[in-house]
Amino acid sequence: MKKGVTFAILVVALLSGWLAYSKVTQAWRDAAYRAAMAPFQRDLRVGTSRADAEGYLHSHGVEYHATNFGETHLMQIGEEPPGNLWCEPSRVSIALEFGSGDTLTEVQIRKIGTCL
Repeated sequence: MKKGVTFAILVVALLSGWLAYSKVTQAWRDAAYRAAMAPFQRDLRVGTSRADAEGYLHSHGVEYHATNFGETHLMQIGEEPPGNLWCEPSRVSIALEFGSGDTLTEVQIRKIGTCL
């Protein structure tokens, strides 16, 4: 009986420790993503033209990939570990969203991954 209780306590302690560790490391990653996004939000205000935004990216040596017919520019800043066994790591990118008037409408963090 004592072995079963001891084992159960050990399992609960390990799971609690793993959960706490996961939460802390996710908070560190999220803080790093916000720090990486801050210069873009500061320097590229909503309403900035696409040409000015692309000029900014080129002048700062930032590589980006245009997606959705050029409506979104993605700059990869990290990678998230898979959330479970059937998912691949997610790519974390800063996304510059452009509206129909070719002006910047939003700067956001986007996580893109695939699961089976």
